[in-house]
Amino acid sequence: MKAVRFHSYGDADVLVHEEADVPRAGAGQVVLRVAGAAVNPVDASLRAGYVRRCSTWRCRTCRATTSPV
Repeated sequence: MKAVRFHSYGDADVLVHEEADVPRAGAGQVVLRVAGAAVNPVDASLRAGYVRRCSTWRCRTCRATTSPV
């Protein structure tokens, strides 16, 4: 599948359009098909490294976890 990702902090130049593995669900997990997505100001702040001090963020609603790059 195609993905736009970043592997280091910086401005929009760090965004890379690349192939990514299709996610597969493990035991007790699910994979969701995304019909649409949006970019919010916090996404740009994360990419720029302004919230770098947050080592891990956990969503209380869906229990998803994200870690900084």
